[in-house]
Amino acid sequence: MNMILDSIGLGPQGLITLAAGVIAFITVYVVWQGLVRRDPLSARARSLGRHRDKLKGDLLAQKRNTFQRRETITFMRSVINRLNLLKGAHVAKVTDRLMQAGWRSKDAVVMFLFFKLCLPFVGGALGLIIVYGLASADLEPIFKIMAALVGVIIGAYLPEVVVKNAAQKRRVLMQKGLPDALDLMVICTESGLALDATMTRVARELSKSSPQLADEFGLTAVELG
Repeated sequence: MNMILDSIGLGPQGLITLAAGVIAFITVYVVWQGLVRRDPLSARARSLGRHRDKLKGDLLAQKRNTFQRRETITFMRSVINRLNLLKGAHVAKVTDRLMQAGWRSKDAVVMFLFFKLCLPFVGGALGLIIVYGLASADLEPIFKIMAALVGVIIGAYLPEVVVKNAAQKRRVLMQKGLPDALDLMVICTESGLALDATMTRVARELSKSSPQLADEFGLTAVELG
């Protein structure tokens, strides 16, 4: 043993020093491992705290957005009511077109009528701004008037175009999901379910793959029930 120690240049005193160093290293390692085991708990607590703060912030932002949206809808409704635009046969037609596009709330009717009222003025103003701000100054007055009229016409028909396109897109999506819906209806009927129960089951099964069609089946089930 002494020969081995002498060959590596390590005497008894060096061996003691080496052993003490190894023991110190093991002690530090054990203590460090103990601290590491406690760290996940504190890290978890910090993570939960950050998650809680994020949820709280999201909830407050959602409430604030809901409040602002409600104020906007209230303002729109006051303008529409003041002009008596919610009265008349045209409201039923507007409601029907909005339902075909998937917008069933009363707020949707108010928003449509409000934009139908305001967008012609906005379009006309934008037309004038473009003509006087960007176009050549030597344009004839008739062309400037025509630009304003084009803006008015675009603003007047824009809500109709948006609703029509939304309804067409929704109809295409419903047609894609219809074969699966019919297969599910056959399966439910063969299993002995009643018609309203069949509609409810189909609506639940299609809620992810075809939410538009599921909405229609759900409403039909409610009406049958």
